[in-house]
Amino acid sequence: MWLAAAHVLGAIVRRLGSTARGLDPEHRRDGVGLGLVALAIVVGAAVWWRLPGGVGDGIRAVIEGSVGVAAYAVPLLLLAAAWRTMRRPGLNGPAGRPVIGWLAISLGVLGLIHIAHGLPRPNGGMQAMREAGGAVGYVGSAMVADLFRSTWIAIPLLGLLGLFGLLVVTATPIYRVPARLAALRDTALGRTTTADRAPAAGPDAPAALEPLNRTRPRRRVAALRDDEADGESGGHTQRVLEDRAIAGRDNAVDETAGDGQLEPPPHTPLPQRVEQLSLSGDVSYSLPGNEVLKPGSVHKARSSASDAIVDRLTEVLEQFGIDAQITGYTR
Repeated sequence: MWLAAAHVLGAIVRRLGSTARGLDPEHRRDGVGLGLVALAIVVGAAVWWRLPGGVGDGIRAVIEGSVGVAAYAVPLLLLAAAWRTMRRPGLNGPAGRPVIGWLAISLGVLGLIHIAHGLPRPNGGMQAMREAGGAVGYVGSAMVADLFRSTWIAIPLLGLLGLFGLLVVTATPIYRVPARLAALRDTALGRTTTADRAPAAGPDAPAALEPLNRTRPRRRVAALRDDEADGESGGHTQRVLEDRAIAGRDNAVDETAGDGQLEPPPHTPLPQRVEQLSLSGDVSYSLPGNEVLKPGSVHKARSSASDAIVDRLTEVLEQFGIDAQITGYTR
């Protein structure tokens, strides 16, 4: 029953848009996604609508005690994780990278929130901790602030820690940060890329000029310079001399070709034909049956490795602004 409901919800989520409709059934994680949705509903009811009873109080104590005022964002983060799990589960990558990235983001952001609320300590009461960054924010901020004895040093360090976690979660190297920021700016402002602004090539479009990379010999360059210095008469004389030289070379080639006859290169005779001797009637051979062979595994049309390659190619197409989509491949 759970998996049936998960598959229905996953199909509805993947039908929105066109990037996740062809997801292989072997790669779907609809059960995990439905679990995250259910958890988001329970946490949202406890944090947003103050669910009464011992269950609601316990959930609020755990969530607010851990992340403080950021508890109101936990249901939204759970829904985003469920959406990503149902549509593109292959983008999560190895389990270690997201854990490290989100831990760094939590320590950095909640640490800054904790410092902004006066860096409350556990001995000042748990209510003050809940109204700040919670236990996670206290660990991230107090550790750095107590080490350097200054919150002015802890603030930039926590900001760098959160930025590091963001780069780890998004799998963005340092050298690609300017390109990602430029892409976000263009998307926010509705700008088009250079590839979109380029006119489409048609039959009436002018052909592109190819650059000439030919180099001239030094002697010819010197002769051209002499022609320019001598004037029109010198240039005419030079052209006449060149025509005579070319005509002399043509005559020399014709005379050389007419002298003697060409001899074919030496060759060896072809080997004699080899024939298979006939076998006697006593020799008989029969092929073994197919049951002696072990049946092979069923061929998979898709795998996680091939889907990863398709994702990388799609990312390259998006970076270069190419309006194309990979619809199939042959292994």
